Amino acid sequence: MQLSEALGPSEPRMQLSQPQGEYRDLPKKINKRFRAPITGRIELDLPKGVHRAPGGRYARSMSLDRTDISAVITAMYAMISGPAGPRDWSQQAVLFYPDAHLIRTGVDEAGRTTHKIMTLEGYRAAVAPVFAAHGFFEVETARKLDVFGNIAHAWSAYEARLSLDDKEPERRGVNSIQLMRDENGHWRTVAMIWDNVREGVEWPGF
Repeated sequence: MQLSEALGPSEPRMQLSQPQGEYRDLPKKINKRFRAPITGRIELDLPKGVHRAPGGRYARSMSLDRTDISAVITAMYAMISGPAGPRDWSQQAVLFYPDAHLIRTGVDEAGRTTHKIMTLEGYRAAVAPVFAAHGFFEVETARKLDVFGNIAHAWSAYEARLSLDDKEPERRGVNSIQLMRDENGHWRTVAMIWDNVREGVEWPGF
């Protein structure tokens, strides 16, 4: 399976050299989250309770503050990021509701809208062959968060690289993440839908 089949097509490289709108200011924001600038090697500044394991994979300890929406979202990115090889999918049960849906949308070669709705199991099945063959590191670059009672919605902009050493991202896009607080006060994702930057669809900034 190709990377684009599981995660959607990446944007043309030519778009990356000319950031538009508020995206020009992202390196300043990014450096607050990462220990290295975006033009060099990236290391995730992980939330409390999430640590990087040997070999570049990430693990979650029981001290992860699940009452903190930021920690939950950052742990989600850490869960899918790592060098070629398996991921620790046990974290899905912590970060997502069992019946959560993950939805990839985009366009086909004819420019028609496409989408794929996946269960947690379906997402694992879709990306497992890709992650086995390729490194994949997805990091959040900006977020807009709205909370009302037990409901939260996050617009989460991201960049993805096949290696931490890549200066330019393989793709950029936005995750729309819906979360709900459970009876224990823990935030968990109910649904997530994402689309990638492409010709005619440029991230406007938050």
